Amino acid sequence: MQVLTLVQQTVIYRVASNYGGETSQILLGAALRVWNFAFVPLWGISQGFQPAAGTNYGAKDYNRVKKLTGVFMASATILSLLFYIPVELFPANVLSLFITTPGVAASGATNFRIMFSTYILQGSFLIAVTLFQSLGKANKATWLVLFRQIILFIPLAVILPMIGGMGIRGVWLAIALTDAILVVITISMMLAEFRKFPTMVQSRY
Repeated sequence: MQVLTLVQQTVIYRVASNYGGETSQILLGAALRVWNFAFVPLWGISQGFQPAAGTNYGAKDYNRVKKLTGVFMASATILSLLFYIPVELFPANVLSLFITTPGVAASGATNFRIMFSTYILQGSFLIAVTLFQSLGKANKATWLVLFRQIILFIPLAVILPMIGGMGIRGVWLAIALTDAILVVITISMMLAEFRKFPTMVQSRY
């Protein structure tokens, strides 16, 4: 994941430089710092979810696995509001925490709001990916991460700026659109996995 993130950010900064110059790189750098910081608590929740889901799956308590998944997704979504609401309401103020040059933070406020618009879905995405790991289906989790970081994102980041004269805004939109598409795919895969669970619950509790 660290290597993929490095590749992803290299593409982001390169495309941003082509369409918006140094100012766009500064804005994206600040926005990605906020994003990475906001991602940490969601990652923490997913790490608590993994052993709980894996243990109950091993105990064949499939209903509890489904219930835990729903509870952790809801908790991650609620937690994400602590970051989502301030960014969507006061994007320039949040960016100004990392950018001191007058006027630069305000110029990127709208694009930052667009990029962060799908952050509220990240908790569900991360819990669903962690679920596949918990069920011993790491290949599915790996492909989802690859799609998010490379396979889906890079084409969007390159193509969107060329559509309708979007320019630099297309780079910001690529981040949001990638996450939105991946959440739909991931949740669909998760529900398909649930349908494969045996209907008879063999609970040990």
